[in-house]
Amino acid sequence: MMPDDFSMRLGPPAETARSPWTTEPAAREMAIHVAAPIDFWSPHPRSSSSSAIGGSSRSAKSHSSRRSHSGLVRLSVPTTYGHYRVLPMIKYFTERYPRVSLEVNIANANVDFVAERYDLAVRMGILSDSSLIARKLEDAAFAVFASPSYLKQHGHPQHPSELGRHTCVTCIRPSTGRTLPWLFRERDGSRFEIVHEGKLRCSGDPLGCATLARHGAGLAQTYRCIVEEDVRLGRLVKVLEPYAAPGAPFSLLHPVARVQPPAVRLFADLLVEHCSKRCGQ
Repeated sequence: MMPDDFSMRLGPPAETARSPWTTEPAAREMAIHVAAPIDFWSPHPRSSSSSAIGGSSRSAKSHSSRRSHSGLVRLSVPTTYGHYRVLPMIKYFTERYPRVSLEVNIANANVDFVAERYDLAVRMGILSDSSLIARKLEDAAFAVFASPSYLKQHGHPQHPSELGRHTCVTCIRPSTGRTLPWLFRERDGSRFEIVHEGKLRCSGDPLGCATLARHGAGLAQTYRCIVEEDVRLGRLVKVLEPYAAPGAPFSLLHPVARVQPPAVRLFADLLVEHCSKRCGQ
């Protein structure tokens, strides 16, 4: 699995995130703050009026309002989720709010959310820090993938217990230096994990696992959004699908005590809507 839960040091004192496999009652403890939905993908706001003139007037005012918003939004995101979820939607935001500037920190390294004055941060897992508000983005699905050439040479594993006979490309958790376990779910619903201490491990950039798998080096467990194009083009094949674990929960965080400027709130609303739409595809 990808180490996108890289930073749980969100401000003094340091906090440790709960496992993404927290039970549902524990998951409900997460503070969720959901703003009224906004249709960001329509070129004009919806109007309940049947008057074309009134609708045009409101559309013009809304367009003017969007252009009047200004300010700086500082955002911290992990590499994989940043590249495949957050960065692709920024163009839509900048087109609608051209006077708003964005500064995006993309790194798998510990950052201090509060001390470094980030407005927003994307993190994986269920956080227990009461000084933060979390807005759910999605449960990012992941699975095990391999290239057709690897599978032709080594065969398809039929159960996770057979992975010991395969080359597994694993990731190193930045915060501990330990190998991240691969997560699975049995047919009866029970969850389990397997730790591989194989000869191929990636640290620093988890996208390296997908690249190695793409070139036939071995099996890799990674987020589906990273490799969906590879799967579509036949460069990678999904294996062990009946044992896929539930998706990893990603959330957008901001401090409870800090009042969000309009530009920050607008960006947060757009990101939440974008990720929920992608999750539903």
